[in-house]
Amino acid sequence: MDQDYYINLIYKQLKGIISDEEAIELQGWQQSSAENQALKNEIYEAWENSEHYELPFELNLDEDYAQLQSKIRQNDHAQKVKKLPTERRNNHWWRIAAALAIILLAGFLLRNFLNQEEKWLEQTAEKEILEINLQDGTKVFLNTGSSLSYPETFSSKERLVKLKGEAFFEVVKDQSKPFRVNSPELEVQVLGTSFNVRDELQNGQASVSVEEGKVKVSSIFAKQTLMLVAQESAILENNTLEKKQDTNLNTLAWKRKSLSFSNTRLEDVIEDIARQYGLKISLDNPFTDDCPFSGRFSTDLPIENIFKILNDIHDIEVQKINEQEYLLIGGRCK
Repeated sequence: MDQDYYINLIYKQLKGIISDEEAIELQGWQQSSAENQALKNEIYEAWENSEHYELPFELNLDEDYAQLQSKIRQNDHAQKVKKLPTERRNNHWWRIAAALAIILLAGFLLRNFLNQEEKWLEQTAEKEILEINLQDGTKVFLNTGSSLSYPETFSSKERLVKLKGEAFFEVVKDQSKPFRVNSPELEVQVLGTSFNVRDELQNGQASVSVEEGKVKVSSIFAKQTLMLVAQESAILENNTLEKKQDTNLNTLAWKRKSLSFSNTRLEDVIEDIARQYGLKISLDNPFTDDCPFSGRFSTDLPIENIFKILNDIHDIEVQKINEQEYLLIGGRCK
């Protein structure tokens, strides 16, 4: 099949109206060559950059041209203007029709683009957690380094926002208008609930954790959908969406500004600390991976204080590689 067919399938996937059979067909085409994958990525990027822009009308040049010809013929007859030879006349009016279509299309595009830009806002949490109050009363807590795009006024059918990074949502319930979060890899839909969304392209993983209520999570590329309730999570890894019990005490550590551990494996403790502080921390001694650790401390503490706690409990020495990387040497279980 020609390329236009698959471009149409990509558009249907972006709109969420693609069938399962079409999704499988599109995935096969995408994986068949690097060029196909690159084309799909370009279309997705253009879609995101254009804020999911769509024309509010269908352009039918054939129909418009036929109507234009009809009006022109009426004009010619009324004014008794001498007709040009058929070929030249058709070419002449085609040029006029094309020019008019371009002018009309440009006007529609300009008006709708400006309206779209006026209605949407974007906020980024640069150095600290940002609290955003949306027009419907929903609260969004945006983690540092993350951004949220949202309309000044929600539409009559849904409440759509777009997230890059991580945020916690406290959604006001509205049966008539579902609340929808779009991120690069996931789509989350609810009526009213509290949940956390993390979609960070740099680490190749995305997740949704539900604190209360019920949430529907869909993977854009893997075409999977899961229903989650309180204390459940959906993890997207290696293009597979998997449901898990949310037993990690630190899913919302960034929002609560504290880390809590209860007989947690030291390797997992180090992973949570590294993520919270935006660092790369490695354990040099594999025998300490399974050492149990219990404790709680504020994430406002400098990382050096955290390392001192680990040293006091497990005799771990810290070697600083650079500003963003540390190696933990030695250590023992207690």
